[in-house]
Amino acid sequence: MALCTPLLAVALIFCAVSAWRWNRRHGQPGWLLREQWRTQTPDMAAQRRVRPYVKGARPAPDAESARLTVATARARLRAWENPWQVALQSLLVLVMALQVAALGGVYLAWPSALVWLCVLVLVSFAVYLPFRLRSVVGHSRRALELNEGLAARRPTECPDDGPCGFGPGSRDPAP
Repeated sequence: MALCTPLLAVALIFCAVSAWRWNRRHGQPGWLLREQWRTQTPDMAAQRRVRPYVKGARPAPDAESARLTVATARARLRAWENPWQVALQSLLVLVMALQVAALGGVYLAWPSALVWLCVLVLVSFAVYLPFRLRSVVGHSRRALELNEGLAARRPTECPDDGPCGFGPGSRDPAP
């Protein structure tokens, strides 16, 4: 444990700096501009409606669904595309697992089954995250490819009677 803590600290710092550099190189906004993404992301009801097209990487049946599918896929790509950010999240979960195991050993004479179950769940989640990254990014890119053509055919103007499926009362985002 004594050697593991400094190594994890160095790995966390390295992943955090690499994630920041990746965001800068790929034109992703920093943490302060994340609110801007919320206005460009469809609301939850619209995302639920087009979830099968994004997760299944299938073409949408109409232009409105294709537009929402493209916007949802872009939002998922922004959130999951940075591989260093996912590595950082996995390392943080592993640190939590080590802390739970260490605290279980300190406060209990021997770690109980509940402590080890918690550690097992945390470690399995940390191992699952990189696989989830590959799945989400792959499906989102494929959904973008399949639906961008149909989404481009939709007129860019919204009706005056309400929003276009994005945030409360907002209009279509700029491409």
